[in-house]
Amino acid sequence: MQRATKALLTLVFVVCCAMHTPAQDLPGLKITLQQAFINELTSTLTPIIEGYVLESNLPDFSGVEHILLVGKVDWTISDIHMDSLDFTQDTLTINEGQGLQFKVTDGNGQFTCNWEWKRESGIIHASDSGGATVKFSKVSMDLNLAFSENGGLPTVTATSFKFDLGKLSISVSHGWTGWVYDFFLWLFNFIVKAQVESYIQSDVTSIINVNVTSALQALPTVVPIWSNGTESLGIDISMTSGPNFAASYVTIPYLGGIELNSQLPPYSPTTAMPDSCTNLDVNVLFNNYIFQSSAEALYDSGLLQVTLSPEDLPPDLSYVLNTTFWQFIIPNLYKHYPNVMVNVTLDVTSTPVVEISTDGFFGNATYNLDIFVPGTNESALTIGGVSDIQFLLYLTEKPAEGNVLHVNVSLLDTNLKVVNSNVGYVNLLLLNEGIAIILNTIILPLLNRSLGTYGIPLPSIEKVKLVDPNFFYFADYACMESNVLFNSSSPAPNLSKAASFIRDTLPSDASRVRIN
Repeated sequence: MQRATKALLTLVFVVCCAMHTPAQDLPGLKITLQQAFINELTSTLTPIIEGYVLESNLPDFSGVEHILLVGKVDWTISDIHMDSLDFTQDTLTINEGQGLQFKVTDGNGQFTCNWEWKRESGIIHASDSGGATVKFSKVSMDLNLAFSENGGLPTVTATSFKFDLGKLSISVSHGWTGWVYDFFLWLFNFIVKAQVESYIQSDVTSIINVNVTSALQALPTVVPIWSNGTESLGIDISMTSGPNFAASYVTIPYLGGIELNSQLPPYSPTTAMPDSCTNLDVNVLFNNYIFQSSAEALYDSGLLQVTLSPEDLPPDLSYVLNTTFWQFIIPNLYKHYPNVMVNVTLDVTSTPVVEISTDGFFGNATYNLDIFVPGTNESALTIGGVSDIQFLLYLTEKPAEGNVLHVNVSLLDTNLKVVNSNVGYVNLLLLNEGIAIILNTIILPLLNRSLGTYGIPLPSIEKVKLVDPNFFYFADYACMESNVLFNSSSPAPNLSKAASFIRDTLPSDASRVRIN
């Protein structure tokens, strides 16, 4: 039963995941699952429910019946064991406004048991016992699950559960004759069948309402992103409200904030988002909250201060940090330190501002660039800058890591000034144009190549694969769409193909940006 409980927890985690933050008015992240995705979940839920039934510890049943012309008969059915159960026709559908309905219209299986009877009538005492195999067919079941949230945590409730073993076929270890045959046929078909069904209904309902819900309350409260042992970044995906069960999809809203050392930024999401942007299997929508809170956390953690030395670059690019390379852009730097390798420190001086538009993500950062000559106690030159950049997201699939998120960065504009110079005069026009050329032709291609090589592996679910994922950008929010492949034995999808055409359901302000 423990194995099946863990399996259902996995399913519920897909439908509604939870963290600790109190519910907010607006989510920063939404995940929408279309009915096509829910249909695929049937293959996941079916063995879970079958496992619950098979692992039920059915009790012994006994009773006393008074039979005309026979007398009082004591009977016991013991050691009931479910041997097999197979749902051959089942569906998982959305119950609009409430939850999910799992329905079985056909199935079969069998259970074994021991039987015993005793008869006392006057001086007549008789008894018998043996074993029986009960095969059942035309099994039917109707299970309704309701999902909600409580303080940012998910809840799941089996609101109703009807289970019917269907038609019974009974065989015994030795023959029943006469009234015994008629009695046990009646007993199994009307009494034992009803009691087994009632117990299974009660047992499975209790597992879902008590065991599963209790386990959901104990889920981890933070999904970690990064840690250096002292500081850590995590994403808070507490539910901001219960899931929305529409006629053809389910939407789960999450807070989606990036926190530093378990502390969220002092603001909440402000942009409302629709439930979906396309009708592909899965839509993941996120507004500016997740990115602005990321910028806040990265800045506060000091991770936006980076020192680049020649050893950090590939050997064929180390010349970029030699003053000879800069002699035509900053002649006085070369004049003071000819043919010298330097270190460059990038220090972002305030929290970057990140926005989303129909053309992608845009960031604005204010920073200082300090050029240090090893062996000296002060910087040779400090340059202050303000840059506008655009970055776009895309996904690839790697055999060992699964789906990997990548970023492509482009420089839109930069404005530099001299903060401090120990090498004399610096021509700002030449500096701005030269830096832009270096960034666009050397630094950013190197950065994008590195981001394209590594990326961020996304959390994966066993036997679930994204097929041709792609990103849309809207005013103030973005959306990732994807179909889903559930069969892990199927060949990997060709993610190099262009993603599917824009669906008719796209809002009018959508703009599609593709990274090839």
